[in-house]
Amino acid sequence: MTSTNPARSAQPSGPATADGRNTPAPTSSELAAVLAECWQLDDARIQPLEGGMNSVAFSITHPRGRLVAKAVPTRQREQFLLGLETAVRVEAGGIPAGAPEPTVDGHLAVERRGWVLALLHYVDGRPLDGSIDADRAVIGAVLGKVHRVLGTRTVTAEQAWTALDLLDRPPAGTQALGVREWIAPAVGRALAGVRALDPHTLTWGVVHGDPASEAFLAGAAPGVCGVIDFGAAAVMPLMFDVASAVFYNGGLERSATLVDAYAATGVLERGEIARALRPMVVYRFAVQAVYFAGRIASGDLTGIDGQEDNERGLEFARRNLPG
Repeated sequence: MTSTNPARSAQPSGPATADGRNTPAPTSSELAAVLAECWQLDDARIQPLEGGMNSVAFSITHPRGRLVAKAVPTRQREQFLLGLETAVRVEAGGIPAGAPEPTVDGHLAVERRGWVLALLHYVDGRPLDGSIDADRAVIGAVLGKVHRVLGTRTVTAEQAWTALDLLDRPPAGTQALGVREWIAPAVGRALAGVRALDPHTLTWGVVHGDPASEAFLAGAAPGVCGVIDFGAAAVMPLMFDVASAVFYNGGLERSATLVDAYAATGVLERGEIARALRPMVVYRFAVQAVYFAGRIASGDLTGIDGQEDNERGLEFARRNLPG
C-alpha cells in the first residue's frame, strides 16, 4: 500500500530485503516456481506491485483469475499469519478482504529463503480518499462492520498493559527508544494517557491495525466496500483501530464524520468512544514514533527508497505528540 500520507512511504526503486540489508526479496522467477509447486498455478503472469512498509507484492494473472502474491520477512511470520487468518474471517462475514488462497496442502502461507509467502484473493475497487468527508464516513461504517464480524475478547489488566506498553517491550526493539532523546519521554506521556483509561475496561478484540484510506476499496462488489491489508492485525482495544483511522484520515479536527459513522454501527457505546478517542490517537502517534525509530536503528529499508523516508515518518510523529 502506498500513500502521500507522511505516515507511509512508497515501495523502493531497488530490491527490497528481508532485514533492510541482507536477504533479497523473491524474484519473479522464484515466485513462479513456488506458485507452481505449492498452488499448482502454472504459466502465471507475474508483475511486481507497489507494496507496503513491511512487504513485497506481485500481481498474478492466470486463467483461474487475478490474485496477489505477498511476501514478508520470516521475522514477521506470526504477525503475517494472524493477518491472513483475520482476512479469512472477515471475508467469511461477507466483506471482501483479500483472504488467502490455501496451498494444495491446505496451508495459508509457505516459507522460502527468508520470506513467508501467501497468495491472496484480488479485491477490486476504488481506494477511498481520507480527505473526502463522504469517504471518511464509509471508512467509519465499514470499520464498524469489520469489528462486528471479528467480535470481542476479554482481557485482564495485566494482559492489556502488556499489549500496550511501548516502553517495556517496544515492538521495534529497545534500541528504538534511544534513537532520539525525545522519544522515550513522549511515549511515556502517551502511555500515561492510556493508563488513565484503565485500558482493560475498554472493549478488546482483533483489530485491522492499519486502517488507512487505501485499505478500503469502494465497489469491491455491487454496493460493497472491501477492506484489505490485514498484516498489522492484533488483539487490541477496538478504539485503537478507530484512533488509527482518525490518525490516517484527517486527524482529530476532521474526525467527526468518521467517528459518527463508526458509532452508528453500535459496536461500541458512544461513551467509550468519547473518553478513549483522544488518548488513543496520541498513543497511535507514539506507536508511529517507536516504529520508525526502530527502522532507523536497524537500518530497515523495506518498502522505502532510503533512510530519509524513515526520518520523515519519525518527524511526523514528533510534530503530533504532546510536549
